[in-house]
Amino acid sequence: MIKILHVVSSLDGGGVESMLYNYYLYLDKSVAQFDFVVHGKNTGILEKRVEDLGAKVFHVTPKKESFIKNKQEIEQIIRNGKYDIVHCHQNFSNFVPLNIAKKYRVPVRISHAHGCKEVESVNERIKNSLFRLLNQSSANYFFACSVAAGKWLHGRLWSPNEKNIIMKNAIDTNKFTYNHEVRERYRKKLSVENKKVLLHVGRFSAEKNHLFLIEIMEIVTKQDDSYVLLLVGNGAIEKTVRNIVQMKGLNNKVIFLGVRNDVAELMNAADIFLLPSKNEGFGITLIEAQSTGLITFASDKITKETAITDLIEYLPIEDSNAWAEKILQTKLKNRQTKKTIVEKEGYSIQLESKKYIEWIRK
Repeated sequence: MIKILHVVSSLDGGGVESMLYNYYLYLDKSVAQFDFVVHGKNTGILEKRVEDLGAKVFHVTPKKESFIKNKQEIEQIIRNGKYDIVHCHQNFSNFVPLNIAKKYRVPVRISHAHGCKEVESVNERIKNSLFRLLNQSSANYFFACSVAAGKWLHGRLWSPNEKNIIMKNAIDTNKFTYNHEVRERYRKKLSVENKKVLLHVGRFSAEKNHLFLIEIMEIVTKQDDSYVLLLVGNGAIEKTVRNIVQMKGLNNKVIFLGVRNDVAELMNAADIFLLPSKNEGFGITLIEAQSTGLITFASDKITKETAITDLIEYLPIEDSNAWAEKILQTKLKNRQTKKTIVEKEGYSIQLESKKYIEWIRK
């Protein structure tokens, strides 16, 4: 049995955690076991599910509360766990657990890039350069969700090879497929039968650009009252977004749905998917939306590696009018599942989990 410890921020259903859950769900558990380190006391929506699959979940003190406690608690987990692989998913903070793993001679130490953020300040660039060097000295394998993310975290010379691995943000294409009956049932459930439904899935944080979404909605609804926006997720700025929605009188146009385990069904119910992120390592929701046959508008800051069908278009996030105009001009046509294309492009979790097992058994 190969024991793998994944170090993540939480198990609250975000893109990284959902990807790892999908991999664990489909991999051969007679070969490998996942355990998880999460930061903070919060019990995420995916925690019980990974435990039901055989994983142990360890909660540690977040670094921002106490770096020393965080390091001590992770060290105890790694020292006692006798892990074959420590796989870290916290970008520039990966070096903390990886350095501990190196100390205890864990043979495979993976720094995984999930971000792709443009840095403005000189201080942050210097800090990131230092952390990049620390990651490089602590890890011996360098994973990424995309080439752009790999270069961002691991250095501009990063390219796929035997040490630098693209681990695709694969999805369950059998789940993310268009179903007209599901669409009708969910639209009725949400009371949006006669509406044009926009959808966004993502945690409420500055980089996901929710305030830009509200600007778009304000413009769109002034010209066409039949649009509604569904927001799936939670997070630090949710209260701020709610207050702005109320201030702008959009309460009946913006629907807050919280963290959900029925994203595939909501994508069936929607007409257009929006992801205006300021930065995004890859954007697994873009693959899910395309697989479900959903017209998709994404930020031009997101890697074009996500364009695996003709359903997606990239728009500038400096211009909410351009997004609104594109939405208003879009003619909603008969939906068709794109799962076959998604599978052909290598984003089927059933196939990718087998590749992952093959890799860790080498």
